Amino acid sequence: MAEADHTPNPVAPPPSSRSLRRLALIAVAAAVIIAAVGILERRGHEAEVKQWTHEQAVPTVALIAPEHGASTQRVVLPGTVQAWYEAPIYARVNGYLKGWYFDYGAQVKKGTVLAEIETPDLDAQLTAAQAKLNSARAVVKVRKRKGTSLNRPTTGGEIPRRASFQPKNNRASKPTSTARWRE
Repeated sequence: MAEADHTPNPVAPPPSSRSLRRLALIAVAAAVIIAAVGILERRGHEAEVKQWTHEQAVPTVALIAPEHGASTQRVVLPGTVQAWYEAPIYARVNGYLKGWYFDYGAQVKKGTVLAEIETPDLDAQLTAAQAKLNSARAVVKVRKRKGTSLNRPTTGGEIPRRASFQPKNNRASKPTSTARWRE
């Protein structure tokens, strides 16, 4: 065994240039064959994809005939309606809420009374204005009966009749009677 271990391994002779050329030619041919097979396979897949795309491009549509639905059918969708701009609304007069007829979110029609407001200050002003109007009408009526001009200016010593018949604190609150003007 000792002799067998010491025997030199025969070294393979170096390949000749001819065998190297053959090997290179076989490698190039294999690469060309592989590339040609890949290109042909890719063209086949492209043709399949093109055919599939043309088949899918034709839309499949199912047609139905429209019919009238039930007139009582209502679609109620959840949602919130909000204004783009919000502005607070205030009462134009001071007062107290007399009656509230609809709550928030209730459906109302145009012209429906939503609430009533009691306005004692405004009512007092209205009564005073009506009293002044009645007083002015009475003055016009008296002057027409006497034949005096309505636009006649008073002289410095003359006292207007209206001032002499009414106390100062009672002018705006009570309408004057026409009986006093007839004197």
